Amino acid sequence: MLSRLLHLRRGPWENLTTIVIAAGVVMLMQPLALALYSYSFVTILAGRRCSSSSSHFPEISHGADPVEHLRKQFSDFRRRAGFDADGS
Repeated sequence: MLSRLLHLRRGPWENLTTIVIAAGVVMLMQPLALALYSYSFVTILAGRRCSSSSSHFPEISHGADPVEHLRKQFSDFRRRAGFDADGS
């Protein structure tokens, strides 16, 4: 998992930030330890900040060709918009 996080791809980082935010909510709702309750809001804020940052990471891996990725997205858009394959 650590090697996947080091590639700065959006999916693994968003999963991690979701876990951090969920941990903060659990810390906020538990009635047993005051220290966990005290740090719950900071944990939620840290998860939210990381989530905001990770949304700017690319979805494609470093080994993929970004131009080919854009061509595929554009062709998908053209198909949904109702354009023919020849551009008319």
